[in-house]
Amino acid sequence: MADNDKGSFYVTKDALEAFVRKIVTAYPELTLDEITLHDSRNGLLLTLYIKARNGMDLLAVRNNLREKIYEEMQSKLGVSTQITSINFEAIDFVEPVEPDQPVK
Repeated sequence: MADNDKGSFYVTKDALEAFVRKIVTAYPELTLDEITLHDSRNGLLLTLYIKARNGMDLLAVRNNLREKIYEEMQSKLGVSTQITSINFEAIDFVEPVEPDQPVK
């Protein structure tokens, strides 16, 4: 939710998930398997369950993707401050595929 003096703007969980999935598509070395959103005392915790290509620099991609998600949420939705943590869980590492094919 984003508030200002003229009212509130609510984003549903499904809308937020679709928004994040679209951002992740810009990273062909990753496949997003699942997204969870949990409410905590300090705000919302977003966890992305991903499959990654073997040999990629997962740390650099994770940091870049985290920043991109926060930037896009703020500039397009105005809700980045409600997301207090973006966590990543690598659920599988797969062999590289052809450059134009997503990781399966």
